[in-house]
Amino acid sequence: HAVTGSYCTGGPKKNAKPNLFPITTPKIEHVADYHSKTGGGRLFNAIHTIGNTTFPVLHLYGSGYDMGVAQGNLLKAKLIKMWDMFFDYLLANTPGGIKEIEKLLIPLEQHSKPYIPKHFTDELQGLADATGYNYTKLLWIHLFPESAAGHCSMFGAWGKATAKSYNKKLLQMRALDYITADFLSDNHALVVYHPLTGEPYINIGFIGTITLVTGVSNAKVSLSQIGVSNPDSTFGPQ
Repeated sequence: HAVTGSYCTGGPKKNAKPNLFPITTPKIEHVADYHSKTGGGRLFNAIHTIGNTTFPVLHLYGSGYDMGVAQGNLLKAKLIKMWDMFFDYLLANTPGGIKEIEKLLIPLEQHSKPYIPKHFTDELQGLADATGYNYTKLLWIHLFPESAAGHCSMFGAWGKATAKSYNKKLLQMRALDYITADFLSDNHALVVYHPLTGEPYINIGFIGTITLVTGVSNAKVSLSQIGVSNPDSTFGPQ
């Protein structure tokens, strides 16, 4: 068994253009550091020479709040721009504007609250405090994907599938076939978390977002998340 893959509620078109970029090792450039008494962060750029593939690599240390404050201080201007563009996108693409957004997200916020670990809301609060951004608005940006259906794919190849190219090692892909607006496409990032307890892990995603849909931990456990069609009615709605 060498290859496995899965689609969400969609799949590639027959004439879809494949990604033929080779797997390369970027040049890592140090940008800035932020230190506090209890945590901090280090910001690097991973510079590739092929395509639009240069992106920030951010290491965060301390408590959830410490990590939020560190990212907020290191990327303040970019974060505010990204969040504003995200919220403007919601306003422009939601019939009824802000009233409909409130109607959708306020109940979602209330129902989700008991299930959101405190370190997540602490991290959001740290981001809000460091940037001066409205906490509720930032929380809604994170909750919005829970109200929308994404189209995603994941793929794993190992053994015979990578014997001639990657020494039989595992290659994992998680494609977030989601919004392609500039506020996401221009803000890819690797965020490396070094928590006070538990395993360090990497969030393969975007700046300013603490949710994780693709990641890998220090324990060599990787995660790819997609939606799934329910086998029967006993599972409830998707």
